[in-house]
Amino acid sequence: MSQVPEAQSGKAQTTNEWENEGGSATPISSPVLPEGVTAVTITQYCVGPYRYTSLDDALAEHRRQSEAE
Repeated sequence: MSQVPEAQSGKAQTTNEWENEGGSATPISSPVLPEGVTAVTITQYCVGPYRYTSLDDALAEHRRQSEAE
């Protein structure tokens, strides 16, 4: 019975190539918040000069601007 040679893992080479593409990404640490304080990420939708946190409101403004043209 003959042995089948194992394929070399390309993982190390791939990782090294990624590391040379501008460096590895350093995780951003969050500031320590006191108990009872939480951080919330908010999505904003920009339509022209206006900003909305509601997608429905942003789409309505977009329709209004499109109709005015």
